[in-house]
Amino acid sequence: MNIAAMNHRGWPIKTDSGKHVIDSNGWIAYREDKAPHAAAIEPLIVDTENLLVPTIVFYEVFKYFEREYGHKDAIEVGYAMKKSRIIDLDFVLSFQAVELALDYELPMADAMILAVARAYYAPLYTLDSHLKDIPGVNYLG
Repeated sequence: MNIAAMNHRGWPIKTDSGKHVIDSNGWIAYREDKAPHAAAIEPLIVDTENLLVPTIVFYEVFKYFEREYGHKDAIEVGYAMKKSRIIDLDFVLSFQAVELALDYELPMADAMILAVARAYYAPLYTLDSHLKDIPGVNYLG
């Protein structure tokens, strides 16, 4: 078992499922081809079999591309994300997101994304520096 760390309750944080989660800014950096981040994220995004996409990530990324580039580009990004496994936020994940938000003082979206990663024993890849010290998070910045 690959244990990334222990949480504050002493429970192991596992990241050994072979799955992974990329947060919204990772998707945006990849799609906008922002070096060097795009190169680091590309192998994770093309591994659609193991990529989990929380619905909040789909929402944030689709909204960003719709606003910045227009409907056609947003549809292309949405289609690319749909090739992976989309994870809906259910009651249990919502509850876990609340605990994570309180434990780590996270905004709602970040807590939801981290809850999905934790629930699926998957590492979370991000460019958000405020997440870099959280166990199970791989900061790419």
